[in-house]
Amino acid sequence: GSSSTSARTGLVGSSPLLCLGRGDGPPPAVYEVWPQLGSRSRLRCRGRCVTGPARADCCYNFVGWLALLLPASVALCQCSPILLER
Repeated sequence: GSSSTSARTGLVGSSPLLCLGRGDGPPPAVYEVWPQLGSRSRLRCRGRCVTGPARADCCYNFVGWLALLLPASVALCQCSPILLER
């Protein structure tokens, strides 16, 4: 009934996550039901990391890696001759 549901989940009434649960145990974690709720974003590391849809992230992923690697490689190229002399 609704009273056992309210006691178990702390919700009054029905919730869309109740039908996705595992019986009488604890409610599922968000990362377990995320795809079933219709989201296209991806949850990794048990929900600790969230990324967007795979196709939308290609350009941002490339720009992010470029922003990290380009300054690091320039600094390495400029500093390595000085460090190797000493």
